[in-house]
Amino acid sequence: MLKFIRPKLLFTIFISLLIFLYIPNLKLQKVSVQFISSPEVNALDNSLNNASIYAFIKSGFNYSQQLYGEPRIAVKKINLRLHTTPLASLNNANQGEFTIYLSHQPSEYAFYGQLSHEIF
Repeated sequence: MLKFIRPKLLFTIFISLLIFLYIPNLKLQKVSVQFISSPEVNALDNSLNNASIYAFIKSGFNYSQQLYGEPRIAVKKINLRLHTTPLASLNNANQGEFTIYLSHQPSEYAFYGQLSHEIF
């Protein structure tokens, strides 16, 4: 049994040394943080004109890009508007302009959940 284990052990050590010697100058690479440009946010209704809503949209947009990658159409401008039905629509693909329609007011419980759904 020992005679069989010894050649396997020697072979494993030999292969490990070969791998170690053939990897030239293995160094840790520097990793830089990628800056994701946030879109311009414009509230078309006064009740949606709030700095915390704008910050929520920008952080949600950045998080969605981290999860899913770059969008097919670059998002440069987001308009916010109150409407009876929530949805996100593309206004102008060349300019990267979208409109998010929301049915809940910022004071309502479901507002940020609905907004995050439309951002993604």
